[in-house]
Amino acid sequence: MAVKWKDYFIFTKKERTGIFVLFVLLIILYVTPSFFPEKKIFSLENSDDSLRALVRSHEYSSDSPVEKNYSNYSNKIPVKRSSGSVFPFDPNTLNAEGWQQLGIRERTISTILKYRTKGGVFRHPDDLKKIFGLSRSDVTRLLPFVRIKQQEVPIEEKKKAWFKKETKVDRPVPEIELLEINNADSATWEKLPLIGPRLAIRIVHFREKLGGFYSTSQVAETFGLHDSVFRSIQSHLVCSERNLRHININTVDANTLAAHPYVSWQVANALVQYRTRHGLYNNVAAIRQVQLITNDLYAKLEPYLITE
Repeated sequence: MAVKWKDYFIFTKKERTGIFVLFVLLIILYVTPSFFPEKKIFSLENSDDSLRALVRSHEYSSDSPVEKNYSNYSNKIPVKRSSGSVFPFDPNTLNAEGWQQLGIRERTISTILKYRTKGGVFRHPDDLKKIFGLSRSDVTRLLPFVRIKQQEVPIEEKKKAWFKKETKVDRPVPEIELLEINNADSATWEKLPLIGPRLAIRIVHFREKLGGFYSTSQVAETFGLHDSVFRSIQSHLVCSERNLRHININTVDANTLAAHPYVSWQVANALVQYRTRHGLYNNVAAIRQVQLITNDLYAKLEPYLITE
């Protein structure tokens, strides 16, 4: 059966009730705004210039309602601070009023004055960059006008500087005499240039372990003595007395022999073992038969060895 177009406009009782309620709601929504006053929205764009003008003026008090209203928007509206006038100045002597004329904020001025009160001194124009709270633009603007006067040195400081200078120039430099390397104690070694107490003691201890020096070149073998230091003292060293402490290679044991700075434990043990197997050494040169005894080692050991 075909549906006639009139059938679309036939509603049930529930449908007619729903349509009526919807119609009433639409009328309420349409009429309601007319019962409430229109809310005025403050526009920053329209009032920006007026507010800026009020901030710059001095015709209102801090308690005025205008200032209180403006305080709500002060964080949102950038107010351009006056840069102030510039003039030649000494940051070490300029007072608070002078800093204000330069356009510096009171908080920054307080920082500068505290810095000077605690003994701070501006020695160069660039020292302004060290002040906390002083913007880069202010530093750039003020640098060409900084005139720092030369600080006078107190009389007491001048006396101290003069005393140090005179003491350094007038103090006589002791002449270094020749030093006998086998008799000099640590205090005598300290008289040489670049030889301190520790190094002097090391030289003496090394000499005792060796059994004495037979050549000035042996001093250079001291632990911690650099070649440059040895070259600087070499001309002051002499070895005129050779009272060496000798070692009898036919009676010495391996431990005692190994205590010598030139003899390792392997060499000492090899010398004793060779003596045990082949008998006593007839002369010092006989130790050359031991494989561990090189020509260089023999040359260094020979002055300290005996067979009787």
